[in-house]
This record gives sequence, structure tokens and C-alpha cells, in this order.
Amino acid sequence: MKTDTQDDRLIPLTRIAFTPLAFLTAIFGPLLYFLPGATAQYWAWEIKPEMSAAWVGAGYTFGALSIWSILIIGRYKKLPVAMVSTWMLSVVLLAATLLHIDRFFVERPQFWAWFIIYLGLPIALPIAARLNSRKSPPPQADELRLPQLVVTIAVVVGAAEWVLGLIMFFSPATAASFWPWLLTPLMSRVISGWVLFIGSGAMYLGIERRYAAYREFLFTAAIWFTLILIAGVRHSDNFDFSRPATYIFFALFGILPPVMFGLLFYFERQYRAGLKSETVVSGA
Repeated sequence: MKTDTQDDRLIPLTRIAFTPLAFLTAIFGPLLYFLPGATAQYWAWEIKPEMSAAWVGAGYTFGALSIWSILIIGRYKKLPVAMVSTWMLSVVLLAATLLHIDRFFVERPQFWAWFIIYLGLPIALPIAARLNSRKSPPPQADELRLPQLVVTIAVVVGAAEWVLGLIMFFSPATAASFWPWLLTPLMSRVISGWVLFIGSGAMYLGIERRYAAYREFLFTAAIWFTLILIAGVRHSDNFDFSRPATYIFFALFGILPPVMFGLLFYFERQYRAGLKSETVVSGA
């Protein structure tokens, strides 16, 4: 039962934690994606090759779209999966920064913005999630839930992503031996953060099955994976076509966008049909 104090709205602390990210990802996501060859001029460290910068830029662009949708909609139901994934990303990026501090332009404001954000997020996100969860009403029996098959596939894929992400973080040399393009130890660990981000979000379906919690993210994830595919085509000269991982990369990111859009279309029809039924019942 929903009480007066459980209105599902975001508390101010949650907005404070996410608002700087919304602005910074909206700025640096497109910069990294469209100007990947100029990171020495505007980023916290120089990223090479260009595909690595475009990968991070696509991730930040996804982050900007997702965070702005959370802030605009303003409902806690949308938040837990973003909290879990972003917390994992922030921990990994903070660790990567500390391990490779010599690679950073520590005299630049960009570095300190990067460092302060990823120093604060691992602490701020759990606190905001805990406080905001007190205002969240319990799940309702009539809410649309994702089918068990979709959940099982997502959890299995997420677990595989976690294995890959852990290899990339703890053994960058191993990752570099099979990755589709050149990886430095720093970029192996940075990209591992995004891999673990995806894996954490996928595995969270084992806990939260309500479609409404993922509704906007299906669309933004489809855009994200499309951007990665386009970046791969644009920077195909960065790829080693003698490696199987290159063909797996293009096959995977060629399949993911239509799959995400297809799932969105399929479940959105059911979701909207349920809303119409509620409207009819309440009107009666």
C-alpha cells in the first residue's frame, strides 16, 4: 500500500548527486565521440586510439540521455538500476585513476572534475539510494513484469560481461591480447568499468523485473549501442581484423540495437494497453 510519504519522487540529495553528471556527460560525451583524436587538448588524459575515446564518448552520451530522463521523470522506480550500474562504474574508474595517475594531466581542471566526481559517487550514490528508497512505494501486483526468459538471458549475459570486465581490469595484458583494437592498461581498466556497468544493469533484472524500471533505458541503450557500431565503422582502421573479437564486436553491436528497439516496441504495447485499462477502470 502506498502512503502519503511514499510518492516515489526523487529526494533533493538524489538530484544533487546526478545533476552534475547530467551536465558533464552531455558536454563530454559528444566531445569524446565526435573529436576522439583531440583528447590531448580537452580531456583529463590523452586517449589512443580514437576508437577507445569514441567508446567512452558513446557511454557518456548514453549516460546523459539516461540521467536527464531520470531527473525529468523524477521517479525513484527508474533509479535503482542506474544507481547499481553507476556505482560499479564509479568504483572502477576511481581505481583506474589511482593506479594510472601518471597518465593524467593533473594540472588541468578537467582532471580534478573527473577525480572529484569519481571520488564522491561511490559514497553519495548508496546514501542517496537508501534515503530515496524510503519514499518508494512497494511493487504493485498489476505492474507489467518482464518474462522469466528475458530475465534469465539478461542475467546470463550480465554474468558473462562481469567475467570479461574483471579480466580487463585485473589482467589488462590478457585483455589486450584478444581485444579488437589496441588497449593500454589504463584504457583496459576504463573500458572494463563500462563492461561491468552493462553487466550490472543486466544482472539487476534478477532483482527488479518491472518493465517501468527499464522503460526509458531500453531506448537509450539502443542509441548507445548504435553509436558504438557507427564508431566502429568510422574507426575501422583501428581494428585488428586478424582477431576473432573484431568480428564478434561488429556482429554483437549490429544485433543489439534492433533487439533493444524490438523489446521496447513489444513491451511498450503491453504497458500502454495496461495504462488504458487502468484509465477505463478508474473512469468507471
